[in-house]
Amino acid sequence: MQKEDLIKRLRLFAAIATTLFVVMVVALLVQFGFIANYHKEIRDLKENNNQLQQEDENLQKDAAYYSPNGEGPKDEGIRNAGAQQN
Repeated sequence: MQKEDLIKRLRLFAAIATTLFVVMVVALLVQFGFIANYHKEIRDLKENNNQLQQEDENLQKDAAYYSPNGEGPKDEGIRNAGAQQN
């Protein structure tokens, strides 16, 4: 009788231990998935940030080029023609 109780307890312990192990492994896999997604989002945001900074630099260069006292087109005829159309 004691031997059978011991076997039942060992089976119960083995079942609980196996279930906990499986749950822990699944939890780790889910966490690694979230970490991978987080790193992907950070990489995408950095790429987007670099692209927006490049566009900002290009717009600043264009604004400086076309400003009244910037480099801009030197031909007054072109400048006057654009003003007459408006």
